[in-house]
Parts: sequence; structure tokens; C-alpha cells
Amino acid sequence: MQNIDIQLKPSKTAIFLSLFLWFGSVLAMMSLNMESWMKILLVFVSSLYGINLLFVHGLLIGPKALKGLRHIYGRHWQILMNQGECIAILMGDSTVTLKCCVLRFQIPGNKHRYSCLIFNDSLEFDSYRHLLLCLRCFK
Repeated sequence: MQNIDIQLKPSKTAIFLSLFLWFGSVLAMMSLNMESWMKILLVFVSSLYGINLLFVHGLLIGPKALKGLRHIYGRHWQILMNQGECIAILMGDSTVTLKCCVLRFQIPGNKHRYSCLIFNDSLEFDSYRHLLLCLRCFK
């Protein structure tokens, strides 16, 4: 099987979900029984965090935002981020569906795992299909 090279673009689904969750959290905070200045402070802090998540994960602007993946061999992948690239091993607890993939990577020499959520609309249709096929063949 040929190696695949995937370039991600911003996902409309990720942007919609981020905005939906932010709007729901603002509604929940506004319905709390507390003083107005506390509500405004909570909405402000929530908005800052929501904007950060939207830019990093929805619009792929942050330094650790995933820009692409390149399959090397077996379970070894090259992760392309805005701040650089690294070689990582795909973990067995990754989840793959027709609408989205949650891929978990172990970067050698780093105890933390890198997780990424890839929606099917952040890739071309054929690229997402090739990704699913490659993930099933190289478990």
C-alpha cells in the first residue's frame, strides 16, 4: 500500500461545535443565580477560552495545531504542526468512525500523548477515505 500524505484544512464541523458549546455555556452561566458582575466575569473568561479553542482547533492557527499527517510505515507517522514536525507512533486506543477520527500518538522521548480530532470535512473525500483505509490496514 502506498504511503499517504494528508494536509488538513479548517473544519466547518469543528467550528460549529466550538461555537455551539460556547453559546450553550454562556446561556448556562447567564441562568445562574449570582450577581451580575460575577456573570460578566464568567462569560468573559469563558469567551477567552472559547476563542483560544476556536483558533487552535477550529481554524488551525495555534502553534500546536495539526496541519497534516504523513504515513511512514506500520504505526509510525510524521505529524506536521505549525511549530514543526515530529515522528510519532499511533496508539491502539485511537477511534475511527465515518464522521471523525480521534488519533492518539506517542511521541518517542515524551511521556505525554498527542491527541488530534479529525473531522471528515477537514480533508478531501478521497483523502479521508485513504486515511480510514490506511488506519485499518496498519492497526
